[in-house]
Amino acid sequence: MSADGTGILANDLACDVHDDFFELYDGGADPTAAEAEILTRFAGEILSGGNREVVLAALAECLWSVGHPVEELRTRLATLVAADAGAEHWGDLYPARKRVLVRFLAKLAAPKPAPVGRKKARVPKKRLFEAGDYLAFVKRSGRVVPVIVWWVEARPPLRYDFVFPNMSRPAGPDLVARLLDTTALLTDDELGVFLGKGQRPKVVTLEHVAARPYVGRFRRFGSRPFRFPAWQCGACGYCANFEGFEQYADEGGSRGLTPDELAAIGGPPPGTPAPPATGG
Repeated sequence: MSADGTGILANDLACDVHDDFFELYDGGADPTAAEAEILTRFAGEILSGGNREVVLAALAECLWSVGHPVEELRTRLATLVAADAGAEHWGDLYPARKRVLVRFLAKLAAPKPAPVGRKKARVPKKRLFEAGDYLAFVKRSGRVVPVIVWWVEARPPLRYDFVFPNMSRPAGPDLVARLLDTTALLTDDELGVFLGKGQRPKVVTLEHVAARPYVGRFRRFGSRPFRFPAWQCGACGYCANFEGFEQYADEGGSRGLTPDELAAIGGPPPGTPAPPATGG
């Protein structure tokens, strides 16, 4: 289970429900239509007792927050709570989760005093990446290259800034190994071997909405935040869509990670074909 906490919107699945609902609602969908669409999208998750409770609670929170009636969802959720349907799913966290749900059911009994309105731009509950994340990215060619999250612009619209280490630059095996092992000591000058001299790399920006459909082509393998203000943006690029991001990845000139390097970082993103032994 990927839950980070017992709150109604404190885990990945609940955040997915929230973000999908408000994408529909902010886009003009009627709450009833948005509810039906969410139940369809998450039909697979609802088959599991624990996940069913998570989805229904998150959806009820969304509908309640916009002033839409939630009596039916509240009844379904109360039945699950009475049957302890989520006990196995939550494990040792279940007593705390059940207390949250009991308070939540009481809150749902009365309409929200000041419902939230539609927004042109809303920051998602679930971020795809965080500043300093080291990611393995599958290029269109099938090669896997490293990408580092430079910064996250949290104001709407949510944006991610990336830099592309160039693995084709001359570097000894020990230095390459320490780049990929984010628990290892790496100086700014050593990182600069892959990003260019002077701690002034090219930074590329991609919006959350453009990155989200392609998140499966990334896999996080570590974190090493940049030491600002030593590092500063040398040149900036903005991607209007994911195709633009792919173009920047191609222009970075990096070789692909070798099988041994991929093994060292825990493997490529799921479903990635194994690269040839040359890793070029």
